[in-house]
Amino acid sequence: MRRFLVVVPEKIAPAALVGEMLVEQGAVYDTVMPADRFASHAPFAYPGLPKSPDGYAGLVAWVAA
Repeated sequence: MRRFLVVVPEKIAPAALVGEMLVEQGAVYDTVMPADRFASHAPFAYPGLPKSPDGYAGLVAWVAA
């Protein structure tokens, strides 16, 4: 089973149609949502972000317009 990482821009913006499409294709996904007031000089230390891309078939990320 393919697994994707989905990064959403806001807590009120879930994976929605992208998530539905992934599930319809037989994939699963993990979602990373923004942390309140998180700032760091080490972006890979972001809460919820995996330490490694191992096990992921792809990444989906977008910004709020």
